Amino acid sequence: MNKNFQFPLQKVLEYRETRENSEASKLSQSKKRLTDEKDKRHQLKTEKGKVIQDDSENESVSIHHLKVSSDYIVQLNNNLEKQGIIVKNTEEIVEINSQKLLDATRDKKTVEILRDKQKINFKREMKKRELKFNNEKASRRAHHEKKDNQ
Repeated sequence: MNKNFQFPLQKVLEYRETRENSEASKLSQSKKRLTDEKDKRHQLKTEKGKVIQDDSENESVSIHHLKVSSDYIVQLNNNLEKQGIIVKNTEEIVEINSQKLLDATRDKKTVEILRDKQKINFKREMKKRELKFNNEKASRRAHHEKKDNQ
């Protein structure tokens, strides 16, 4: 009589745990990338604000300097637009990775619940067998004692 529970789908559970860990890692990496991309966008906005403020504070600005500043602001606006698209795409990747992690966690939890139910049933069955064994043992002992007394 084997008293150790062995879950028949243990390899499936291990695979699903590995998948969950992998998806969690991907989500973490995509969140870090999103933070980095938002920081880049913020730096561009800050730089643009500095250029505009410097130009407005300086009263004696040459036309050449205004042209260079204007071109630089246009370039910063283009970069901000591109960075906004990158941030949006990265947010979508984070959302996708979040959903994949949620799915992987659900899949793993399903197998864990099955394992727990099977373990409970196994323990219940082991208790029944042990009780039956003890009853048979007591019955034999009582039968032998009755025989000895006769």
